[in-house]
Amino acid sequence: MLRDLFGLVGKTCLITGASRGIGRAVALGYARAGADVAIAARNEAELRELAGEIEALGRRALVLPADIAKLSALPLLVEETVRHFGGLDVLVNNAGIAVRGMLENASADDFDYMVNVNLKSVFLLCQAAIPYMKRQGGGKIINVTSLTAIIADPGSGIYGMTKGGLAQLSRGFAVELAREKSNIQVNCIGPGPHATTQWKEIMRTEPGVETLLLAKVPMGRVAEPEEIVGAFIFLASNASNFMTGQTMYMDGGWLAS
Repeated sequence: MLRDLFGLVGKTCLITGASRGIGRAVALGYARAGADVAIAARNEAELRELAGEIEALGRRALVLPADIAKLSALPLLVEETVRHFGGLDVLVNNAGIAVRGMLENASADDFDYMVNVNLKSVFLLCQAAIPYMKRQGGGKIINVTSLTAIIADPGSGIYGMTKGGLAQLSRGFAVELAREKSNIQVNCIGPGPHATTQWKEIMRTEPGVETLLLAKVPMGRVAEPEEIVGAFIFLASNASNFMTGQTMYMDGGWLAS
């Protein structure tokens, strides 16, 4: 029963931003749950190392070196996944970028860059994946948003705007696809502070920020990427078949407080 609900045996998943942090942890989590995984990111060496770990778990891996900012090439990620594995059951739009800075000093180039990577790329990948998912009778799309989608964090104004837009884009896709009886569910996961390379760089370059942020987390710490994987497995599995257009926040109690 639990294996039928939460297992991913026979599923094919495509994850962007898979070489590090949450994306890497999710790729391994999906493999352990029985899925074959296509992994996309810029760092090919890190992807190949991850692919070896996936294959050591007895699952198939497909390495897709890609720069998510190169929008015209994004449909190829979906096409290559389908060609290699024969289908696509789960799309995880995890890749994202944060250029920090106060809104009044932000450049138009920073604005365009974050919109393209954090929002437009997701729009295009969803558009590319949906026809395949419809033909096979359903699928799951999981978009990674952020607490900054609903709170204002000084220095993250444009980033938060893109993540808020992503949550609304996800609701739009979810409702349209549900009304079409497509059996495609679209949901978001909103991580709070978590120990990634990007987090560590922000903490290094902005002294005092870590103390301020952790004071808002009742648990008093950042999450490890592996602690968020369960939510991704739930949203990729049959256990979430009646859930769509929602955001699950994994924030150590931040929003509740």
